[in-house]
Amino acid sequence: QSNSMPFPIGLKAATLARIDAEIATKNSPKSENTGGSSNKWTGGLLGLLMFALAGLGLYLFSQNNTINDQLVDSQNQFKVLKTDCDTQAAKLIDLKNKLAILRDTSNQTVYMKAAGNGLAPQAIAAVYNNTSNQKTYLDVINLPDAPSGKQYQLWALVDGTPVDMGVFDLQIDADSSFLEVPFIEGAGAYAVTLEDAGGKPTPDLTQLYVIGNV
Repeated sequence: QSNSMPFPIGLKAATLARIDAEIATKNSPKSENTGGSSNKWTGGLLGLLMFALAGLGLYLFSQNNTINDQLVDSQNQFKVLKTDCDTQAAKLIDLKNKLAILRDTSNQTVYMKAAGNGLAPQAIAAVYNNTSNQKTYLDVINLPDAPSGKQYQLWALVDGTPVDMGVFDLQIDADSSFLEVPFIEGAGAYAVTLEDAGGKPTPDLTQLYVIGNV
């Protein structure tokens, strides 16, 4: 009933007027002297009832369609809100994980800054290294988009020898989680180069973008 609509304007008045007219016709002297007036009155009343029922049926049919449309709209709105809620919940989890890493005092932060070769003067990234639990996270703060067919590759320098830590796609969105990368024991520096998609076993130093000492 919370979604019901009023009956069409004038339906009640028209129905009562028809009933009054039938009663007046039945009680008039002319109708009393006319043969078959009772049958006519009964037939008229039945016709009136059929008319009222037909109107009610059309009204209920219209109401049902309206309620069905409202239900579909409500379901669509619910789906949109649920999707948005799930997205916000995922972002919140990511931010909580990022905050936990930043506030972990056992983490060692290594900032990798632009290499100075002019490829990307504003480039910067960070590595959070934890020797206690042997976890390492990469935070890409600013790197230009990689060209088609290329990927950035992270390296650890152990005693001057580059060790592959894997390729990665850019994650500079503030709502993205840090990227967990392999833990390398004894790393003295970290660097990022631009390589062919899939990475290379040795870095192309002409494509060195950022580097930072531990």
